[in-house]
Amino acid sequence: MGNDTFNQPSGLAVLSTGEILVAEGHGSKLNKSRVDVYSKDGKFLRSFASHGTGDGQLTEPHAIAVDAQDRIYVADRTGNRIAVFDKSGKFLANWKQFGRPSGVWVDKSGLIYVADSQSDEKTNPGCKMGIRVGSVKDGQVMYYIPPPPGVDAKTPPPEGISVDSHGTIYASAVQMKDVKKYTK
Repeated sequence: MGNDTFNQPSGLAVLSTGEILVAEGHGSKLNKSRVDVYSKDGKFLRSFASHGTGDGQLTEPHAIAVDAQDRIYVADRTGNRIAVFDKSGKFLANWKQFGRPSGVWVDKSGLIYVADSQSDEKTNPGCKMGIRVGSVKDGQVMYYIPPPPGVDAKTPPPEGISVDSHGTIYASAVQMKDVKKYTK
């Protein structure tokens, strides 16, 4: 599979330069888990990361976000981590304290919001599903929002996450066919 063919893309983000980041490899049977970088006019520039469990590798990229310094945060759901890269794709850190991330958002003030829709004793022992909010400066989790009522194996909690300029959190729940709104 070449650079002109996507493999289950699952997230998009844009660097301050206008370059477009595409996280691909959701549920990949092809072991093609990476981040592709395109120019603002859509020309392929490069890729970074590869399929695997090591530093700088991804097993199931599910979402992607960028902070004000153009650091890149990839929600590597099956890897139970947020993989952090600089704007050129150089690996910086793995953050496991955010659970099994399905969604990630970074606001202008440097808060990272992570939706964990799958953690349980089988997939991520010792971790619970829910939303975690932390700092991009040090990766410290500061707040935890438990899953909404009615969550079970058939209707897991929200996967997608977005935050407006007032700090209101919007979380999309696929199987619940719902969007949850959390205010301060």
